[in-house]
Amino acid sequence: RTGWTKTYASFTDGAMSTITESSDGLTSDPWGYGEDFVYAVQEIWYGDTTDEIEITATRYVGCLRTEAGVSLHNLGTSYVAASGELSETRIEPPQTYLNPAGSTEDWTISFTLINEGDLGSSATPVSGDYFNLGLEEISVASGSYEAWHISSTYQMVLDVIFPPLIVSADFWYAEDIGVIREIHIDTATGGTMLSRELVSID
Repeated sequence: RTGWTKTYASFTDGAMSTITESSDGLTSDPWGYGEDFVYAVQEIWYGDTTDEIEITATRYVGCLRTEAGVSLHNLGTSYVAASGELSETRIEPPQTYLNPAGSTEDWTISFTLINEGDLGSSATPVSGDYFNLGLEEISVASGSYEAWHISSTYQMVLDVIFPPLIVSADFWYAEDIGVIREIHIDTATGGTMLSRELVSID
């Protein structure tokens, strides 16, 4: 659905921040991946206060119709930093992050995370597995929900000289809302790399 605004408390790169998301509705496929339709989601990343905007971004969500329903794919994100630098991250090829509602299947991912922008470029191979753990109750700052729990283990090859970064991740999705909570843990150190939790939805 469209016409919503969601606010998340986020922990990224060792710092807490606030992220707001709002829907821009249907848009064209920016990289020509061949999705049946594509939604644009506007994101604003704030600093220490909501008066300090650090990043404005547009995230693209692809949708493919299957016999079982519609699967959702990550396509990529374009960014504008407060200092003016432009960049984009695209996922090649697009990867499923949520199977059709009611599906009980697990799935695998394998893609290259391509970053291009004013400050340089990189290409990071990513692969792993997603496991469907079914519906469960979860409580976050915005309330309690029956959410679809997806667990994942994936690896990122950041440098061919060093071992890959192996990450354990968990996601909870509620119907008609989207992600309620997610957390990514570095399995080597046990440290939290990224987390976010829904604070409010309007």
